[in-house]
Amino acid sequence: MKYYILSLNHTNNEALLWWRPNNSGYTIYIDDAGKYEHDVVQKNKSYYDNKRETAAIPCNIADEFAVKIIPSSANMDKFVKFTEEVGA
Repeated sequence: MKYYILSLNHTNNEALLWWRPNNSGYTIYIDDAGKYEHDVVQKNKSYYDNKRETAAIPCNIADEFAVKIIPSSANMDKFVKFTEEVGA
């Protein structure tokens, strides 16, 4: 089983932030999120799935409920500002 890692610290009412592959930043786009192996998450749950800052979400569940975001000129400035604030 593979997991997406949800950043609880950086998620807000506007967008969920997922970890990119190899612990390399954040993304609002689930298609750009990293897929982390079960054994990697289980070996370091305090980092990947501590429920305060991070939550490991099974990819099959997240993919089932994911909604694609299609940027438009009306909302692009808001997302650019948001991702810059969290260092995504």
